[in-house]
Amino acid sequence: MPALDDSRGVPAGKRAAQSSRGLDLSHLYIARVLPRNQIPAIEAHAGANAGRSWDLACNDPSRRLLPGLDVDVLLPIRVHGEITHVMAVAPGRSRRSLLNSDLEFLENAAGQIGNRLESLAHEREKMERQSREATLRELAVQAELKALRAQINPHFLFNSLNTISDLIVTDPAKAEAMTVLLAKVFRHVLMHSDRQLTRVSEEMEFLETYLGIEQVRFGERLRVSMDVDPAVSEEKIPSLILQPVVENAIKHGLAPKIGNGHISITAGRQGEFVRLDVADDGVGATSAAPAVPPAGSGLGLKIIAERLRTLYQGRASLDFQAADSLGSRVTILIPRNEGAM
Repeated sequence: MPALDDSRGVPAGKRAAQSSRGLDLSHLYIARVLPRNQIPAIEAHAGANAGRSWDLACNDPSRRLLPGLDVDVLLPIRVHGEITHVMAVAPGRSRRSLLNSDLEFLENAAGQIGNRLESLAHEREKMERQSREATLRELAVQAELKALRAQINPHFLFNSLNTISDLIVTDPAKAEAMTVLLAKVFRHVLMHSDRQLTRVSEEMEFLETYLGIEQVRFGERLRVSMDVDPAVSEEKIPSLILQPVVENAIKHGLAPKIGNGHISITAGRQGEFVRLDVADDGVGATSAAPAVPPAGSGLGLKIIAERLRTLYQGRASLDFQAADSLGSRVTILIPRNEGAM
């Protein structure tokens, strides 16, 4: 709020409005808006707590808020119902007491300032939300590209096509089944390219298709178990959140292992969270083969952790555990009944 001019009282634009209402604030020297934390012992003033202006006693330390000036009246300014600022009013040299009409005008001015501050806060929140949404869209694109790369990168595509080529001769029915599964994987990824969230049941159906391809490749070496608590089957989780975790478990844990391997995927409740677990009995952390990277360091897990952080603002988590020669486990906790930001 601009300081009130000593000789004229208020800016010309406001003088006309005040004259029409019979107000004369020419005796005011200054009215200044200050942050709440600059007001000593504001909680002790009953007027502040009631949302009204209050006069200062002669010995009140708030009288020295403005250097060289004697503040007589303070008016609270509220944003979302909370006092965030205070208008400090110093009368002019005549030191006439403020009339009720003067105080009413100043209280209205304080209310208008509070409304403006609320509008600015809303605008700031809107800009922050738009920024989060832009970041979310960028992360979604990265996740989609990651899921696509997991299907079409040279290693995966070569192994899948090579398996299909062999099966065409030895087992045409399996070759056809694997081709159908590969098409379903691509179709699912493309259909979900514009969706941030999916149901737990849909995510598990996609994993069954993806793992169907891996089981054709690995045969009896790969055993898979999936367990979904019906209580969470309709809960919303980020789409394609588990595929990179499963891929890591197979590639780094089970593929290097001699003999059979088992991967377990579960979804259930843990308090107010959906708990997603991917565990394997692969080579573990001490194998010569590269182990699953700690959460946040590998590309797939790093993208997952960043998506969770942006979507749920720190309320979701990803935890990685690996034991020597005992496999690994990734646990993801996602708030239940809560959509993305």
